[in-house]
Amino acid sequence: VSSPAVAEDGIIYQGAFNGKMYALDANRNGKIIWELDSGGHIYASVAIGPDNIIYFGSTSGNFYSVNGKTGEIKWKYYIGDAIRSSASIGPDPEGKEKYLIYFGGGNGLIYAMEPSGKVRWAYNTLERARNTDYPNINASIALGENGIAVASSTGDVIWLSYNYYKKDDAIGIMAAEEISPKHDGFFWHYITPGGKLIKNPIDKELQVIDPTSIISLKLLIHKDGQFFPIELDPNSIKISPDPYFDLQFELQSDMTTLNIIHNDILDPDTEYSIRLSLSYRNRVSETTSNESVIRFKTRKASKKGSILTGATYKITNMAAPQPTIIPSLDQIGLSSLTIPFSIVEADAREETFIAFAVQKFGEEGVPQQRISKYAFSGKIKDDFFMMDSKNCMFEITSFTIPLDLFRISGCIKDGSVELGGSLLIEKYIGSNTISILRTMASNYPMDPKELIGLLRQGGLIEFIKALRWFVPSLLRQFTRGMWETWGLLNHNEKIVGVGTFRLSPTPDKKTQITSGIEILKFKQQSKRKIVAELKIPKKRGPFETTTCILLVNAFTKKVVPINYNSKIKYKKLDRGRQKIILNIPKSVKVTPGKFRAYLMVDIYPIKRIEF
Repeated sequence: VSSPAVAEDGIIYQGAFNGKMYALDANRNGKIIWELDSGGHIYASVAIGPDNIIYFGSTSGNFYSVNGKTGEIKWKYYIGDAIRSSASIGPDPEGKEKYLIYFGGGNGLIYAMEPSGKVRWAYNTLERARNTDYPNINASIALGENGIAVASSTGDVIWLSYNYYKKDDAIGIMAAEEISPKHDGFFWHYITPGGKLIKNPIDKELQVIDPTSIISLKLLIHKDGQFFPIELDPNSIKISPDPYFDLQFELQSDMTTLNIIHNDILDPDTEYSIRLSLSYRNRVSETTSNESVIRFKTRKASKKGSILTGATYKITNMAAPQPTIIPSLDQIGLSSLTIPFSIVEADAREETFIAFAVQKFGEEGVPQQRISKYAFSGKIKDDFFMMDSKNCMFEITSFTIPLDLFRISGCIKDGSVELGGSLLIEKYIGSNTISILRTMASNYPMDPKELIGLLRQGGLIEFIKALRWFVPSLLRQFTRGMWETWGLLNHNEKIVGVGTFRLSPTPDKKTQITSGIEILKFKQQSKRKIVAELKIPKKRGPFETTTCILLVNAFTKKVVPINYNSKIKYKKLDRGRQKIILNIPKSVKVTPGKFRAYLMVDIYPIKRIEF
């Protein structure tokens, strides 16, 4: 739920992640007076006007003005992006209205609206931002004596005087007509990897994208100077690209955001057209057909950089604005995480590479330490790269979740990824929640001794009382009741997270990390068993030395996509020795001369064998 707001008459206004706003009577034991479905989970708190009108935003992209007594909608305004910023009611510097309503949007704009629903002005926080990948404004608007302040996910704190918009040279200020559509009709809009909906329709302006980018689109109605979203029918969607490329598509749980996902790097500096045929529900819930052709052009390669020129990198500043529930649950979790990796092998002629990542969570200030390993198969085309880790465990700061696919892609420049890098996470949930629980449990750091310790601390009775509430709650989540309500799963019962990230080169610490390690054994012990034995000196710090065996198909030049977090077994031996065992699953056909295995210490390979 969002934080509640309480009116002077005792009515409590409470938003919830089921998409509803509730009015509760505090004087009658919380009896529900009315409820309103906003079409998207509600993260923001209500602002209560002096005239008993309440104002709030929804992640559906709509900002609402509602009669606090009756629940009747006075007006709603669609911005095209999720709204998580709580509104504030402040003064009108011109004195035309009793007050103005100020709020921030997922598009990086701050809005000042009149009580009638008219936009007085908007301010584009990206004009002076240092980082424009992910423009979301999560914070509430703070009111001061002379102006407003707000913090953005770009890392900027913005202060605007109440009358700033009246200055002739006011940088970033946009009048209502500048953010309103200029043509009536149905138009496709492009959504950047960072989640920003491009105001100009694609058919009015040729969209330039990276050859690696996921093509995210929204079909919007333009009418009377406003935008209105359209719900698409996933079973009716047909997509034909020209020139042809292999693709899959996903529809986000909001049923309005379409993701076209290609699994190869498109040709740079090439114009593509996509024919889209589908059905949708219009504003009066009638089913209508639509056929459109959209055009875009892939960015030209500068041919001045390659991911292969560096040895080690780290993935930072991850953000997944799609689906909209992820930023609401995640806060700054993903953005705070770092995933270092090294290039294990590369074939410039075949334009392929293998990378290995070790993510250590909990090095500072976190009571539980976890390690996640990622084995990537990568491909390159000029400056562009795409790397996939399949069947991996993804850290989300609360716990790790199993993924079918974790992908990053983009354009390398000066050792980093240019703005617009694309991130993709996929997980099919379906109805088989037991296997998900089992996978998560196998990677969870709490062992039975710790559980017994917690039982002793609280006592048996309190432990059982806690289980009464905890177990049903857990089961509700993993039977998809809450996940579907929150919009985490789409119509295919999948989590499809789409977003962006940053990348930076890191110093090569292979000599430092592997110093003193002795390889006592590394061989194929049997057809399906690879064994290594190391002598590892003790080291300081919260984590012991991380080791692994990485399996590569020598013919396809791709990693064998097994779960390297759970399939590798370890045994501690005497005198500082460690045994590492990889039992190759029966699903992998073992052919002589087809495989090679790398013995990994942290993110670095220290020995290779062919078999």
